Parts: sequence; C-alpha cells; structure tokens
Amino acid sequence: MFSGIIQAEGKITVRIDKEGVTQFAISAPHLSAQHKEIGNSIAVNGCCVTVTSTVGDDFTVDCSEETLRLTNFAVLQVGDLVNLEPAMTLQTALHGHLVSGHVDGVGTLKKVKGQGESLVIEVEVPDDCMRYMVKKGSITLNGISLTINEVSSHSVTMCIIPHTWQVTNLRALTIGAPLNIEIDMIARYLERLLQAR
Repeated sequence: MFSGIIQAEGKITVRIDKEGVTQFAISAPHLSAQHKEIGNSIAVNGCCVTVTSTVGDDFTVDCSEETLRLTNFAVLQVGDLVNLEPAMTLQTALHGHLVSGHVDGVGTLKKVKGQGESLVIEVEVPDDCMRYMVKKGSITLNGISLTINEVSSHSVTMCIIPHTWQVTNLRALTIGAPLNIEIDMIARYLERLLQAR
C-alpha cells in the first residue's frame, strides 16, 4: 500500500530484456538502504514491484510481460527518470490518498501550461478509466497523488504546484509521454457494491 507521495527520483541504469521478464536496474541514491532491501515492495512510477537485488545505490526489479503490457515500463530506457515511493507502514502518515500500486491504464500527456507559479497539465485517459474520473476526486499519475480539477469527455486536468514539479519526473516528460494511471480505489469498490445490489 502507498500514499502517492513521491519519496525520491531514480534513474534507469540498466534494462535487460529476457524471455518472459525484463529486468531494470535503478539508481536511487536518495532512497534509504532500508527501503531497498531485497523482497521489499516499492512503487516505481506508481507500479508496485519487488526489489530483487541491490548493489550500492542501485536496486533491481523484474517485470513480467503483463506488467510491460499494462504500464509505461514498456517504453522505459536507460537514463529515464522514475518516481519512487517505498511501501507504507502502520506508522506512515497518509498525506495523499490510498494507492495500491496496481496500474489501471496508461494515459497520454496532452498539454502543459503555466498558471502563475504553478502548472496545469492535461492528460488523455483511456476510455475504460474515464467513468471513474470526477472533479475534485483523486487520481494517481506515475505514482503521484493528484486532485482532478476538470473532467472532459476523454481527458482530465490537474494543477501541479512548483514543489511537485521539481521533485517528480513530470518535469522531464514531453507531450505525448505515457503516464501510469491508478484510479481511486474507493470509486472501484463503490462501483462493485452498486453492481452487486
């Protein structure tokens, strides 16, 4: 379980594509060694993965073909920045919202524009995720807990404060970049309960 509050940025240092699995090595000097222990869960761009080895500042994760198909891991290359959040503990303050680390779809960055000192981004959302989008509701983009400002037929807009822009990989993305989306899990459960009725 995660909160959508990014703790550090990492950089992809190695990508090895094998049959059925792709291994990534990620340099994360600003993440504590405790969080990078073998077997730990960590959200990389909002996707929950398991640490499989660690050397110095680097740790590795293995991704299945299914993970590559459903996330933006498919396009990650050496040198790319990724957002990192270690799993929550019972002592962790919940500053964002409840995030499972299970990516529901991949959106596309459509627009970035300034609004005073902040920025407004527009993201195209896959059709099967759009029904969960609600104004002032929560969304997770590349692991970042954000509040939706506006909802259109195929996209949502969010206001990004300078701090979030500076400490996440949003600032490194170009128009057309894929973004991992996790919908608000409360909305998902509510839908299931209503269907059951």
